[in-house]
Amino acid sequence: MMTIKNYLILLGLLLAMPVQIKAEAWKAVWISTDHCQSEPNTWLNYRKTVELPDAPQTAPARIAADSKYWLWVNGELAIFEGGLKRGPNPADTYYDEIDLAPWLQKGNNTIAILVWYFGKQGFSHNSSGKAGLLFECRAGGVEIISDRSWKCTINNAYNTAAPPYPNYRLPESNILYDARLDIGEWYLPAYDDSRMPPASELASAGSAPWNRLVKRPIPQWNNEGIKPYVEQYRSGDTLVCQLPYNAQVTPWFRIKAPAGKKIIMGTDNYFYYNGSVENIRAEYITKEGEQSYESYGWMNGHKMYYILPAGVELLEAGYRETGYGCTFAGSFHSSDDFLNRLWTKSARTLYVNMRDTYMDCPERERAQWTGDAVIQSAEAFYALSPESHSLTKKMAAGTGRLAKNRRHNFRTRTRGQLDNRTTRAGTFICRSVWAMELLYAHRR
Repeated sequence: MMTIKNYLILLGLLLAMPVQIKAEAWKAVWISTDHCQSEPNTWLNYRKTVELPDAPQTAPARIAADSKYWLWVNGELAIFEGGLKRGPNPADTYYDEIDLAPWLQKGNNTIAILVWYFGKQGFSHNSSGKAGLLFECRAGGVEIISDRSWKCTINNAYNTAAPPYPNYRLPESNILYDARLDIGEWYLPAYDDSRMPPASELASAGSAPWNRLVKRPIPQWNNEGIKPYVEQYRSGDTLVCQLPYNAQVTPWFRIKAPAGKKIIMGTDNYFYYNGSVENIRAEYITKEGEQSYESYGWMNGHKMYYILPAGVELLEAGYRETGYGCTFAGSFHSSDDFLNRLWTKSARTLYVNMRDTYMDCPERERAQWTGDAVIQSAEAFYALSPESHSLTKKMAAGTGRLAKNRRHNFRTRTRGQLDNRTTRAGTFICRSVWAMELLYAHRR
């Protein structure tokens, strides 16, 4: 039997785990456009064309954004929703590291990045107050860095849907995409970007308001691609689509329509089971003719609803499931079907409450509370693959940083993510000891 002393030693080692090894100094600078006023729910298009003498064997790129980004290289989607909500501590910012070699080629290469700037606080995000992108790829004969040689413009097709707005706990806005303002496939190499203005340089890496850069400690999201729904049917003006389980999804459709029609998208967790407060929905204004669209702000639920006005002809509907980068590894089976279903539902409930952090709910607030996260981390040890351990380390490291900061005495309710919402020393230590006892018992 382990002693309390051993428990505390293990807990101290866990909290002391470093998030990153010291990275090479940055040469890139934060960039945006002079037209950007960093209003909430701002979307920005970035482009850079570079010529390479040869296709590189490796091309590690470091990318940071406030708040999220989508990356295309030579017209191929390389990263779907990159970046983490800000919160390694009250001031600093995460960055991703990605090998771009699979997408780069000899000759001309086009890098296109769509950035979504949340622009507001939330329980899971600490806003810097300024939209920006930082990009650096330096390896071998490759040097691609964000500076004024890039092009950048506001994507005016993205707007904020009218009230009701998501509740104050969420940094995300309800996305309204007006296809009448769509500028076409701007992320493709063939797109004529001659009218896009040059980017403006904002600050060097490590400067305010983004401050110190911390390497992303968890994997990129699982991305299942666009898939058809399990089943779908019409009920009046609404298309009801069944998902296979409660999942983190982005809705997609292909339609034929006149211009100016509004389509509304949301899950059952928005329309029916919303936890008594508003969460996330999406809207789309049609342009003339055949068109397709995917709303990039993820939602979760068991069903997706599309409210389709008269005159809109639905050609196809689907969804993309994304989620934390791990797999279901644990298993359970018994002669009791109820227990078997309970295991499956419990594993799915655990997984849908994992993304940037552990969450106590994936629609109402998307926030990490340490007491919940300790329990979830113990469950993940049995149900999920080892990649899930990185989220536990991220949670523990964030809690350790709070403990070392005298401004946060483990009894205050902190603003911004900070990787944890509320922590109490007794709750964290007792539940951590309980979790370690489970792991110790398992390994015996």
